[in-house]
Amino acid sequence: MGRGSGSCSNLNIGDVAQQLFSQSGYSYNPNEFNKASIYEGLEDNNSKNPLPEAVSLLRFAPRRGDQGEQGSCVAWSSAYAAQTILTAAATGKDPNSIVFSPSYLYNQIRLGDDCQGSYIQRAMQAMKANGGVALSQYPYSDQDCSRTPDGGAIQAGKQNLIHGSPG
Repeated sequence: MGRGSGSCSNLNIGDVAQQLFSQSGYSYNPNEFNKASIYEGLEDNNSKNPLPEAVSLLRFAPRRGDQGEQGSCVAWSSAYAAQTILTAAATGKDPNSIVFSPSYLYNQIRLGDDCQGSYIQRAMQAMKANGGVALSQYPYSDQDCSRTPDGGAIQAGKQNLIHGSPG
């Protein structure tokens, strides 16, 4: 799809993203979007390092969890899944022994008091500023999103900061 070229030349993904995100309240910045690298497809012929046909991160993934009645899917995908997978892949540890807490993240980024959602941008900002803690240190409850991490939890979380540009 790209940024307005190729087989979908009538579709500019930047315009579509701006329209969709503006409707959801997400702060879309076209200048940031245009900084993203676009990679052309890799061809098999004469390639010195062909890519495998399939790759699985399943061995780094924690057991499936359940967000229950809470709108915490952003925290589950960002902390419980992605941060756990990245850490397990980097350290070789069993993902179920290091699984990150979705409550630690969600309780910092929730929108309003009704526990019904957040945005990925808020999750990335919080993970960059306050990191993450193990689920065993900050248990999940789908019945309460008001308990924000105290100073001790934040200090522990800062041992697991993510790096990047959302700010």
